[in-house]
Amino acid sequence: MKRIAVWAFYGVGALAIGYLALYAYAVFSGRDLQPGAPIRIFRNPDAPSYSRHDAVPDEADRFDRFVPRMG
Repeated sequence: MKRIAVWAFYGVGALAIGYLALYAYAVFSGRDLQPGAPIRIFRNPDAPSYSRHDAVPDEADRFDRFVPRMG
């Protein structure tokens, strides 16, 4: 059992070293980042606005949501 644990430890270490070697290769041999076209995000103009800048209910409306009025 101890021998399996040692080989598993060596295997995990070898995978980690391999990953670091691939990462170093990608960093040092990769091409430089060049700015390109800006990202265009589509938003449906008919979608509701969830901004806090819209009308905020006053204190009475917020209270009525949780406790209904009697009468």
